[in-house]
Amino acid sequence: MNRVRRYALMILQAHRDKFGVDFEANKRALAQVASIPSKSLRNQVAGYITALLKREREQAEEEG
Repeated sequence: MNRVRRYALMILQAHRDKFGVDFEANKRALAQVASIPSKSLRNQVAGYITALLKREREQAEEEG
């Protein structure tokens, strides 16, 4: 498992309620809950979290 995915899943396990499908809001929330020194890595993690939550929302809409 790559670093971005691993970080994103660990953060979501602990702080799922702080994240949504808005990338900019996820960047701000990520800065509050984790100390990732690299801006590039922080943006990649926020992007992965956003994509994951969007995918989950779409699957939930298809099912129900």
